[in-house]
Amino acid sequence: MGLILAITLSMVPTNASSSAPPLVRALSLMESIEQQYLPVLPAGNKRREMASGATSFSSFVASLWPRCDARESAFVRGRCLAVAAHAPGHADEPSTVLFSSQKPSSDSQRERFSPEQRAARRQLAREYMHGYYWLYFIEQGYTFLMLYLILMTGLSAGLRRWAQRMSRRATGATLIYGLLFISVWAALRFPLEAYRFWRERRYGFATQDVWSWMGDEGKGLAVALILGSLAVLAVYTVIRKAPRRWWLWASGVLIGWMIFVFAIAPVFIAPLFNTFRPLEDESLRQRILALAHEQGIPADDVYQVDASRQSRHTNAYVAGLWGTQRIVLYDTLIEHFTPEEVEFIMGHEMGHYVLHHVWKGIALASALIVIGLWIMSRLAPRLIRRYHRRWKFREVSDVASLPLLLLLGSLYAFLLNPVINGFSRHLEREADLFGLRVAPHPEAAITAFEKFEIIDLSEADPPPFIEFWLYTHPSLHHRIETVKAFLAEEERSLTGDGGSSQGDSSEKGSMRGNRASSPSVVVSSPSLSDSLTPPKRASGDETPPP
Repeated sequence: MGLILAITLSMVPTNASSSAPPLVRALSLMESIEQQYLPVLPAGNKRREMASGATSFSSFVASLWPRCDARESAFVRGRCLAVAAHAPGHADEPSTVLFSSQKPSSDSQRERFSPEQRAARRQLAREYMHGYYWLYFIEQGYTFLMLYLILMTGLSAGLRRWAQRMSRRATGATLIYGLLFISVWAALRFPLEAYRFWRERRYGFATQDVWSWMGDEGKGLAVALILGSLAVLAVYTVIRKAPRRWWLWASGVLIGWMIFVFAIAPVFIAPLFNTFRPLEDESLRQRILALAHEQGIPADDVYQVDASRQSRHTNAYVAGLWGTQRIVLYDTLIEHFTPEEVEFIMGHEMGHYVLHHVWKGIALASALIVIGLWIMSRLAPRLIRRYHRRWKFREVSDVASLPLLLLLGSLYAFLLNPVINGFSRHLEREADLFGLRVAPHPEAAITAFEKFEIIDLSEADPPPFIEFWLYTHPSLHHRIETVKAFLAEEERSLTGDGGSSQGDSSEKGSMRGNRASSPSVVVSSPSLSDSLTPPKRASGDETPPP
């Protein structure tokens, strides 16, 4: 049925009003297809004859996108090729299948997109990403507004009273308040999460049905209730024990909590949502392990995760601390990327390990936590003295002040977003250069980045302000330029141009495959394709890269 929809989009009349919502028009179009065209359409490979003049089925489907856009807006355009790719009868054309359930050959992976497909997907990527830019700022404003309303309506004080009725002990009441507040916050956030899920389905990424998605949301809420309530209890315990220096002790609590979650996530949290098993491709497994061992990474196995259970986005990462290290590939990445491209991606991730980026990130986060809590310790008492009658609490040590601390912290983090992301982009560029130096085929980085744009709909050249404010990674355009500059420099070194000696050339060549280190931590960095950090990433973004 998906193939029929793709072939007949431009020919089928629809009874829906042009002012109707895209979903209504799309459903009307589907009904017209079933009634008028399904009985007469030819079966199997004869369907291609309807393309009349198109050089291939793939270019024909790609040519429909502009008409899909004009007729049915982004709803149909985002689904058009994705559903068509699942249609039967095209096993002999692997290059037309964007989201296949079988791993294509290396040749098909290198030549899987026609120029028409690339142009159409790039246009779709701009639309997809620009929607996420707006969504980020809307979510930030929504967060500020909801926390403000929780304070001004006295809801926080009401939750504290309910908690005190359930437990007379301060420890018990604080823990119960944490559980109640997290539950209320999850309910307030649910409309945004539902919209995000709907949007991912609209663009052909989300693979779950509603009930499966709800199940994952429930698991996430359970994890948040356990870890979040314990964090609330720990912070307010130190606030009561050290009322004058609470910001310093609370900083230590939050930094320790951050490191603890980072360490347990690969072993205890991630398996709640997905199944991890040893990489089935033995040849690829040996290549990755050899690369890891050359860099001094004590990895014994490589895992693949069934990320396609939730999304078609691609990803790979190295995660863990102190014995919980894991090298993980999404099954979607294995499906669409060549071994050479995977080697570069893993070289990038291993660069975070060897260059100690995790500790640099923890150092920056720790400094910002200390500074932020110190600022809160100065602002919060003044605000409480002014609004205590409205908020119904008089001290920071009252757990009802939690929304106030979260509001101040959210504003602080929002204003620092360019600083944090600028630091992250610097680390990611270092990891890119490391991956280029150690990967056996550094030129594969260019095709890998191009696939992030075409498959994951990552915008290659976003507006400068958006990259400055939102992007945790350099844009794909800048990353490809870095690769080209690196390859040009290597070529000059090998040919002796620019005054480079043969000894210099040999030294640079020896860096590939022989750079060793033995740090005690493995970084869990965002996906190489996640140039933008979305407000929240489902399925392990992540969250799709927006």
